Amino acid sequence: MNRQLIAVGLVFVVAFSAPSREPDKRMVQLAGLFTEMADALKSVKDESTAKAALPKLQRLDKQIDTSMRDLEKAKFEDDAVPEALNKAGPVLDKEIRRVDSDPKTHKLVHDLSVFRRQRQASEMKARLDVFALSRAVEQYKITNGKYPNSITALGEKQPDGGAPLVRKDSLRDPWGGLYQIDPNGPRNKGVIADVYSLGHPVEKRIIGNWTDAKKKDKDEKKPR
Repeated sequence: MNRQLIAVGLVFVVAFSAPSREPDKRMVQLAGLFTEMADALKSVKDESTAKAALPKLQRLDKQIDTSMRDLEKAKFEDDAVPEALNKAGPVLDKEIRRVDSDPKTHKLVHDLSVFRRQRQASEMKARLDVFALSRAVEQYKITNGKYPNSITALGEKQPDGGAPLVRKDSLRDPWGGLYQIDPNGPRNKGVIADVYSLGHPVEKRIIGNWTDAKKKDKDEKKPR
């Protein structure tokens, strides 16, 4: 049986099968590396401390990358993931986001594997989110006859007295920013409202819902 294990925002696939119920030593080791990396990142406060920590971060990054590649090929019981890994993941995730969101430290850690993986996972989540929110925005329009002025309207009691269309915690992107809406939908050629994230706070690559809409618009123009 295959399933995704998401730790530290680092998405990798682990195949679970049946040989042992003991946590694999490699997973225990990975939890230790996560904790050590998080502790090293906690010392990073500015550019100078980032430079001082960089050699250790590079060493740990290589060890984590190797460990995760090994785990991608491994087989475990569903309940074999050690609690230490479940605890260490979110702590490291928080530190990675903090250091990666600061323009002065971002440039120094940009190419480390753990930062790249987390950035990719965050962008993937944002893409999924904008299309889910786009569907909720369209439902709002069907019910209320117009688009909401702000994405926050989706998480509030609806004008007709109905329940919120989405949870409030789904209105922010992986970097903590509020998802945006443009009811005029210029990027979607006015077909639907634009829903988007401003993206990574330093790299600022906008992630929006216009890909599918453009394809739909193109398909509708094809001769039948």
